[in-house]
Amino acid sequence: MSSAALLDAGLSALPAHDAMLMDKALRYDWKQWARPKQRQPEGDWDILAFVAGRGGGKTRPGAEIMRDLAETWPGIRLALMGRTAADVRDVMVNGDSGIIACSPPWCRPVYRPSLRLLQWPNGSEGHMYSADKPDQARGPQHHVGWGDEVAAWRARAALDNLQDGLRLRSIPSRPHLTFMPRLVLTTTPRRTELVSDTFLGPRDASGKRPVSKDAMTAGGWEFVAEHPDAVTGLVVRHRTVVRRWSTEENAANLAAGFAAKRRAKYGQSALGRQELDAEILEKVDGALWQQEIFDNSRYVGTPRLKRVEVAVDPTRSDDPVDECGIVVGGVDEAGTAYVLADLTVTGSPDKWIRAAVSAYNHFKADAIIYEGNRLGEDIRNAIRTAAPGVKWVEVTASTDKAIRATPVSALYEQGKVRHVWSQAEEDKGENPLAILEEECCVWDPSEPKKSPNRLDALVWCITSLMLGVRPTIAAPRSVGTRPSHWRR
Repeated sequence: MSSAALLDAGLSALPAHDAMLMDKALRYDWKQWARPKQRQPEGDWDILAFVAGRGGGKTRPGAEIMRDLAETWPGIRLALMGRTAADVRDVMVNGDSGIIACSPPWCRPVYRPSLRLLQWPNGSEGHMYSADKPDQARGPQHHVGWGDEVAAWRARAALDNLQDGLRLRSIPSRPHLTFMPRLVLTTTPRRTELVSDTFLGPRDASGKRPVSKDAMTAGGWEFVAEHPDAVTGLVVRHRTVVRRWSTEENAANLAAGFAAKRRAKYGQSALGRQELDAEILEKVDGALWQQEIFDNSRYVGTPRLKRVEVAVDPTRSDDPVDECGIVVGGVDEAGTAYVLADLTVTGSPDKWIRAAVSAYNHFKADAIIYEGNRLGEDIRNAIRTAAPGVKWVEVTASTDKAIRATPVSALYEQGKVRHVWSQAEEDKGENPLAILEEECCVWDPSEPKKSPNRLDALVWCITSLMLGVRPTIAAPRSVGTRPSHWRR
């Protein structure tokens, strides 16, 4: 039972007048409801980070701290920054766990959208900024900042500008006191250098970070950086405190079965450890892709394509746990490739053949490209008889997987491959290609690992669309073109 449900159940047993007074006293007392990891630490701190899995309840403590500061320090200036302007409005301010919902009626701020401003009755203000427009926060001064889903911010300058603006030391209502600027960060982590530097600390001369790998799997940690003040000569201490927890720890406040379904989907995979356990995973040395490359490749909308193909990295057995990579991509007139979908399935050849044909029909593709290495004649017969009119193009891998993947990763670095998001996915911050991107980021071509099926399908797709006939694949036979709803 959620904390709110517990409160309602307890109040229902009291007389109406007593219930009203008790509700007023307790409902907005966050300290009574917060789990230990959701509370502020003792002592001074510069950065307080709440790092949790999806649905873990990290937004609420961010909103509650902002509300507490605004009520305690009349006239304080808060900086509120989210991934987009819509995220600030819909999550941080007006969301179910946002500032307005957390605030009691007697001290509830007024939202002024045209000014990007929250105004409290006591003169405190919350100024709203978008990480997608980092220069918005360049210049304005504040006492405290809150950054939500900072791991999804594409511009490192957004966090830099937010921190640089936290330089006000006095508050109009308490001019005799010196206020220490603070920054609250709430996020589910991602495999980026910004996340590692912020939550694990910068590397020293030997390449080590102040937070050990053992500490990273704990429920929280902290580290202190010391810097000499050029003016006073005194040593300035900068304390970062991180609180970490999993999605399951907040299951009582989520829809029934949400946490279990997500765990069933991701399990203990690298993506599951990140998205559900909130484990901060650092970059893999030698990996051909980094998350920042994918973040910069995002394309929101429907591209105009001249050719669409479905690429398949087949399975060769009826093992129900064997995964078949299926990636759909296209290329436009300017020679830019677009990854449209990752439709990877787990199961038998019959299952992936049907899935590939379904993708071919749905995207009105020109061909299905599939790797024919070691495929039996029975599977080839199944492919030939799967569906009349479907164009199948068999390619054969004749070189090492890393050699095939390297030119494709180079195309990403050159900005010639884009990952397509719908507007709805962009608005919600839900990456439709998250598992594919994670597989690319964790694959180390120098180590023998389980075959990266999605990555293989991606490589075949981009190779066919962008690189033409290569020494690493058999020359594809000619295929016809068909009208497509992906072309404009």
